Amino acid sequence: MSAAAIALVLTALTAPAFAGKRPPIVVAVDQGDAAKLARLLKKAKPRDVDAFDGDVRSPTAGMRAIEVAAKKGDLAATDALLAAGAEATAKALEHAATGGHVEIAQRLVERGAPRADLALTAAAKAGHAPLVEWLLPHARKADRFFNLNQVLEFAIYFPKTPSAEVVKLLLREKADPRIGWGPGKHTPLHMAIAKGAYDVVDVLLDGGAPLDAQDSRGFTPLLTAVSGAHHALVDRLLARGADPRHVATRGETVLHLLLAVPPDEGAIAAKTVLERFLAAKVPVDHAGKDGVTALMAAAGAGSVPWVELLLARGAKLQARTADGRAAIDFALACGQGRGPHGLTRPTACHGDVAVRLLADARAPIPARDGRGRTLLVRAILSGNEPLVLHVLSRRGADLARDHEESGPLHYAAVFGSPAVMKALLDRAALDFQKPAAVAKLVNLANARGETPLALAQGAGRDDIAALLVAAGAK
Repeated sequence: MSAAAIALVLTALTAPAFAGKRPPIVVAVDQGDAAKLARLLKKAKPRDVDAFDGDVRSPTAGMRAIEVAAKKGDLAATDALLAAGAEATAKALEHAATGGHVEIAQRLVERGAPRADLALTAAAKAGHAPLVEWLLPHARKADRFFNLNQVLEFAIYFPKTPSAEVVKLLLREKADPRIGWGPGKHTPLHMAIAKGAYDVVDVLLDGGAPLDAQDSRGFTPLLTAVSGAHHALVDRLLARGADPRHVATRGETVLHLLLAVPPDEGAIAAKTVLERFLAAKVPVDHAGKDGVTALMAAAGAGSVPWVELLLARGAKLQARTADGRAAIDFALACGQGRGPHGLTRPTACHGDVAVRLLADARAPIPARDGRGRTLLVRAILSGNEPLVLHVLSRRGADLARDHEESGPLHYAAVFGSPAVMKALLDRAALDFQKPAAVAKLVNLANARGETPLALAQGAGRDDIAALLVAAGAK
């Protein structure tokens, strides 16, 4: 049941006179009308002072006047309501803690507001260090099982920008920075790094947070910093002695995580981090459990600079994954989305990377991918004309069709340039010699009954359609 629904049930049970409408005292507090509030309190009955706002359309739905005052930080209204006998509720105290209203929180605790432990957590999440410090002894009294470590976790995990002062205070009170929370087993340092909270990271490191603690994936804080592209934090952690050669549960190293994301133009920090890792002798060709190397990750990210650097450091082009994929397969993964006329939409096709890889005579020629597409088809999908021409002229181009009976001409009819289509037709003429044989190839339909000409016309590719007609397409 939602909080609003619970509030409505409580309204019906405790304040039936106000069910479905806003109590005047709540309205006066919400409007900040001190004079009206004073008049109402003079003649108010106890149940009027503590009535819930029963109007579900109201911004204060389900709240008592004391809770509205605490949320608004209205000390005068809070004092007036308490003097009139209003109950100091846990919800009011939590609102005061969230807003950092120290004096209101003090008034409520003095009047017996329960659950100071919940209020402390709220203040920690909101980053109000002075209120956290004041509430600590009251929180310990409120709950004999009070868990300061959990407060530390919440203070880092929930806020968009965690408070270094709150974290420092909690550590001083003996919160343990080594605890791993939840199924992910993230330590406070993991969480602070994921948030990019640099000042909190420094506080945790100074407070004894373990540098190489592992979460459930085997990620250390350093791997977390790398995967989040927090390069300045990488420097901090390395300077403190973090292990750059650590291998995660699935075999990922810092290189896999760094190189899986292409560096932005001029990203000197990323290049510096990479060079530091290589200087620390992080293995260039270490493969994860699935056989993926750093070079494959860089190729899949479409990063020519990363690929160039790794090749210069001796990365092996011939390496393959357990399922037989090489770096060029990662460069030409070519998406699985559906595009015009049922053909695969060309995404994640990094033709420039493939050109660089194929420039090396040692680069293996990939077999067909999982959809039965040849290297030539994937080159066409990449939209990289030099790559297509390179494959056609020097790599033993395969004109075979994929699992849906679409061949290079079908793909080029939608995604290729006129130069690519002309090169394909020239290659067909060279292979088959006779015009009739070329015309037969040009008019082959795929599994959906579509010819290259039909696809070109449907995609509005008149320039491609003219080339096909000249080659005998009907």
